[in-house]
Amino acid sequence: MKNLLIRPFGVIFWLHIVFVVGAALSPLWLDWKLVFAIFILLNVQWFLLGGCFLTFLETGKDKDMTYEYYYLSRVWPNIHKIKVKIIVTYILPITLVVTTYILQIKLGWQPLLNF
Repeated sequence: MKNLLIRPFGVIFWLHIVFVVGAALSPLWLDWKLVFAIFILLNVQWFLLGGCFLTFLETGKDKDMTYEYYYLSRVWPNIHKIKVKIIVTYILPITLVVTTYILQIKLGWQPLLNF
């Protein structure tokens, strides 16, 4: 069973996909305060563990490894690991929080789960 969970394109991969797609669409369905709270919790996790626990389950305890790099490097072997980590860890989450705030507060979008 463990092999089924951690093998490439196994259960952990699909769980990651659900989280990534859910996060990407969160400005549409989740209140900006919850998006911000999740952003804070992710940063606490990254600070305490040194990365994402799902990525560690899938790829090992390499603190510079990201889920995105693990799979993108299979398609583009020369992709830069640290640049991907910076984009995934800092740029995308901050962009997501700012986009959510602008969409919901400034433009008046009402998410499906509003608090």
